[in-house]
Amino acid sequence: MLGILAGVAGSASAADDDSGEDAYGRILQDVRRRLKGATVERAVAAVKLLDPANPRSLPDLIRILSTGHWFVRGTAIDALATVPAGPLRAEMRLHLITHDDLWVREGIAYAMATGPVPGDGEALIAAMDDESWRVRRTATRALGEIVSRDGVERLVQTAEEETDLRVLVWARASLRAISGTDMGRAKGAWLAWWRRHKDRPEWGRQGDEVTREEFAGVPLETVTLDTPPDGTGSSGTDRAARPDLFVLAPFGYSHDYFRPYLDEASAFVRITYVTLPTIQEISGTSGYGRSIPVYPVDKLARALDSLRKSKGKERVIVMAAGPVAWIAERYAMRYKKSIAGLVLVNGWLDRQSYGAAITRLLHEGTASERWAAGLLLGEFESDHSPDEGRRLRRVFLTHGLVDRRDSEAWRLWKTATRDHGFVTVPPIDFTRHVKIETPTLFTFPGDSPLSGGSDADLRRIRASFRKPPPITAVMRDARGMTHFEDPAEFLRVLKGFLDYAGLLD
Repeated sequence: MLGILAGVAGSASAADDDSGEDAYGRILQDVRRRLKGATVERAVAAVKLLDPANPRSLPDLIRILSTGHWFVRGTAIDALATVPAGPLRAEMRLHLITHDDLWVREGIAYAMATGPVPGDGEALIAAMDDESWRVRRTATRALGEIVSRDGVERLVQTAEEETDLRVLVWARASLRAISGTDMGRAKGAWLAWWRRHKDRPEWGRQGDEVTREEFAGVPLETVTLDTPPDGTGSSGTDRAARPDLFVLAPFGYSHDYFRPYLDEASAFVRITYVTLPTIQEISGTSGYGRSIPVYPVDKLARALDSLRKSKGKERVIVMAAGPVAWIAERYAMRYKKSIAGLVLVNGWLDRQSYGAAITRLLHEGTASERWAAGLLLGEFESDHSPDEGRRLRRVFLTHGLVDRRDSEAWRLWKTATRDHGFVTVPPIDFTRHVKIETPTLFTFPGDSPLSGGSDADLRRIRASFRKPPPITAVMRDARGMTHFEDPAEFLRVLKGFLDYAGLLD
């Protein structure tokens, strides 16, 4: 399992009330012993030994929420989600409102979203006044799952009054999911909607409009946001003028990777999220075993152009992250008249840039990240089994660079990851004869050893493009997932690039 430092410091106190000879007391002692200094994988196994319905487990689970790695915290969150209604659940709600550690409050809010019971909604509404944006973010997300009249009313209030975009995007996302519509971002729009709908006899959560269809023989899952910025749903100049942005999910993820943060960009672009087919779906190869299959990039490029035609668009902008950037680059090379711009998020220019990034990870990463880098560089023998695939999903390399306790990483792991198996994505090899002529934005997280934004990489990027020259942006205060760690900055850079490239009216 990539990423270490379970970090449940202090969870093995030497003397407490559980030191007796009863069976569960011995289990608790064993769990605390296992957690002390454990790797993530062993810490997760230890947490699973706890009985969340037993009141004696709650202090240990609380300590894990306070100090654990995001994957260990997520396991504790899932355990707390199963606590039944009753006194123990009431104690959880009290911790949600009064505990002095924001990570405990955030984790309990997440647990209530995962496994709600009657009464949780009222506690989450109270948590919407928390001083920490992280707690408010999770409570806002939870109220989109626990649908009630009071909860919807509080979400509307948040949509009108919240100033932190990391919370505000989730208020709008929860309201969109509940209402089945998008009222946009104008002040008072959601409040006006609420006044029209507050007396509905029932509230329910609507699902995403995910379309599954074959394009040029390739199965694609897509979600398109086509609501004008004013939220009216009418056809008009706003709808017609906005350029189309195809957002390709990274390998190992579904379209949910960039949502709901990127949904905010629908104010100035029409977004179609595209989930890439797995190697199993596109070629029939398992993606496991000694022989690693090659992802058929050209076949997917044809599928993307078929998708563009189905949307009735002459040109589209393509956004991609990580090695999927090479697919976007290939599309730009093959379909020059169909591409209006490229947005490459923490992507590498080519094979040389990727190799340099993995080498940096090999020298600068944690022990488990160094092991992963060695495996990716072929330094260790591997059978590439499904079990190894679960431990070595590329997403763990990304997750390993975010805040080690932030449960947003757990949300993405739970809702957006999908098994792609092991594949090789052939990059473009740039030479003096091979260059891209498309307006392009490269964004890089400032602190990530996997970033393709070193000085040498930036020089090579500029040398690999004809006019117009590419734009490169190093995102401040962000590592692996710039779009949700600083969404305001990410959207500002995206809009600025599109305006600079002449793609916005």
